[in-house]
Amino acid sequence: MNKGFLLKTLIFPEDDPKQALRISRFLMASSAYFICVFLCYFAYIAGFVTKEAFFGWLAAAVSINIVLYILFRTGLNKKMADPSLTVLQMCSAIIMVMYVMMFANETRGVFLLIYVVILLFGIFRLNTRSFLYVSIFTLLTYGGVIAQLHFYRPQVINFSMEYLQWVVLAGVVMLFSVIGGHISGLRDKISKDRATIQRLTNNIPDVILVFDSNLNCTYASPSVKSVLGYEPEEVLKQKPFEGVTASSRDLTISTVSEIMELAKKERDEDISRSIQMEISRKDGIPIWTEMKFAIIRDKHKKSFEILAVMRDITERKKMEEALKQSEEKHRNIIETIQDGYCEVDLEGHFTFLNDATCEIYGYSREELLGMNHRQIADKENAKKIFKTFNEIYRTGMAGNIFNYELIRKDGTRRQIEISASLKKDLSGNPIGFRGTIRDATERKKMEEAMRQSEERYRTILEEMEDAYFEVDVAGNYTFVNDAVCRHLGFSREELLGKSFRDQMVKEELDKVYKAFGKIYMTGKPETDILYQLLRKDGTRGFAEMTGFPLTNQHGEVIGFRGIGRDVTERKRIEEQIKHLATHDVLTDLPTMRLAKDRLKMTISLAQRNRMMLVVMFIDLDGFKEVNDTLGHDAGDYVLKQVAKRLISCVRASDTVARIGGDEFLIIANGIHVPENAVQIARKVIGVVSRPIDYNGGQAVVGSSIGIALCPNDAQDMEQLIKKADDAMYKIKKTGKNGYCFFNEQLNNLCNQL
Repeated sequence: MNKGFLLKTLIFPEDDPKQALRISRFLMASSAYFICVFLCYFAYIAGFVTKEAFFGWLAAAVSINIVLYILFRTGLNKKMADPSLTVLQMCSAIIMVMYVMMFANETRGVFLLIYVVILLFGIFRLNTRSFLYVSIFTLLTYGGVIAQLHFYRPQVINFSMEYLQWVVLAGVVMLFSVIGGHISGLRDKISKDRATIQRLTNNIPDVILVFDSNLNCTYASPSVKSVLGYEPEEVLKQKPFEGVTASSRDLTISTVSEIMELAKKERDEDISRSIQMEISRKDGIPIWTEMKFAIIRDKHKKSFEILAVMRDITERKKMEEALKQSEEKHRNIIETIQDGYCEVDLEGHFTFLNDATCEIYGYSREELLGMNHRQIADKENAKKIFKTFNEIYRTGMAGNIFNYELIRKDGTRRQIEISASLKKDLSGNPIGFRGTIRDATERKKMEEAMRQSEERYRTILEEMEDAYFEVDVAGNYTFVNDAVCRHLGFSREELLGKSFRDQMVKEELDKVYKAFGKIYMTGKPETDILYQLLRKDGTRGFAEMTGFPLTNQHGEVIGFRGIGRDVTERKRIEEQIKHLATHDVLTDLPTMRLAKDRLKMTISLAQRNRMMLVVMFIDLDGFKEVNDTLGHDAGDYVLKQVAKRLISCVRASDTVARIGGDEFLIIANGIHVPENAVQIARKVIGVVSRPIDYNGGQAVVGSSIGIALCPNDAQDMEQLIKKADDAMYKIKKTGKNGYCFFNEQLNNLCNQL
């Protein structure tokens, strides 16, 4: 097998199929030369020709074929007008025939017949002009043979017969020229037609396939390589329906079976079917194709084949999927928003609406579709609606908000707000109106009552709109609405493609990722996801959102969508309420509850650091007279001023609390000796007793201070406060506007200072 392959490689060029075909034809012609050598040899043995004829033919056959093969193998033939060297081969053969005829005696007619056979070969290979050249060459050489015999061997020739043969030969070659020219013209036309068809099938992007009645592929156009990745020869070897994916196999088999059954029954009808089918490429990647099957018959309309034209529509299918997702996104937005959304034609009849619209109007979807605004409003409001829509139609202005009163199905009336715009077709022609609907009835009722007491919150509610966004599975924004941009302070262009975490406080990332991870795993929405957001200007806020999975046509999660709102104000109010629960409303000082919490922590800290802390119970002297003489407003003012003065007497780490009407508590840590407590008490007495200016007059109060030390007097929170209170009552009884330790020994010691 290797020897045969080596021999074939030496004889035929591997990289030039056309040249290999020319050499094959040349070798077939060469075999005819050597067959004629054997015939000439037998003619020589029989005495029909001389030895000169045999040896001359043999030498010419060998030398001519060697020269011709060299021309073919070296490629010199391709530089000639006739790369096949047909004319050269025919002329060589004619010379050899004429040479033998000079020594053929009575058998010249046989060799003339061989020449006619050579001419017949030329009919199918040469055009008219080349055939005429060969014919003229033949007549000249034949005439030369007759002339040579006339001068050198007149005794072996019948000149009358030779001249007659020459004339007959001239007529034959003229006839062959006409026939050969016609045949060559037909062959050229067929060749051009085949080349045109081949160029069409080679260059069109669609794949052309032909199947026989057994569904074996008999032809595949070269474009199958670019579409499916297979060579045409590989497709011819495939089994029926090989490569068709499981999702499209049943449809393909049923369609082909249908047209084959019709082809057997209806011989005169044009039968074709088109389907969309999924096919696996050679590399395993599935693509979507549009396949048209048609029946083609032979001229007798008995047998048939199936012509299939395949077109790659993968990109079109991707666009259809993108359009589907876009429609789903907007449909979900419309169905999710709390406001109603509707579309009407130019005559005002409803053509589309969401569930919120049905709820606002009190009708079902089926009842509203086709209804007109005149049927759900009185005459005055119907005119108002018509006037507004007419203005939008004339000006094309969008976003006009107008109010009207509708009559619900149950007869109740509601105040409605509509923001409408003109709806146009693809050519820009108006075809109707679209708008958002909001039931403003309750808001109208509450506006006046909320004006003063809740103006700030009303403003927030009026301006607040739900934010809607979509992200991919990596958390990058793929869609945001205007509310998101307003809440975060970024433009849409700045957000799209950016990560969701860029607008989130780092401490909140884990919580939000866990929520979206749960959505991804369960496929169910998560509600009330509260997190802290980071705006473009660096400020922080709070948002509360509901997250939903975003899926493709196969139900696979490809991202997330969320609807949220800014709850920063709500969180601020919650913090304020929390603050009010532990701080005095008038002085903003901690209340007894917060003071006890801090005292508990301070006791633990003092015990750990082996230090002393002091608790001072302060009661204002003369505060009742201020209230009685100057009024309660003056009393409130005095309390606030006293609170500020008390804060100025201690460190930032200490606590000043208001625990009653005119009672205060001071908790000071880091006390080294009791004398430090005396210093604080004296400072408080001096600062508090300074006159307080109020409304052109002065208010003067004093302070009675009871002091308890930890751990000297007690290490329990309640006991420390009680003992400080007891010490305060002692100073109240002895003269007020002073201080007193719970421990009498400390009182005696401090009095000596």
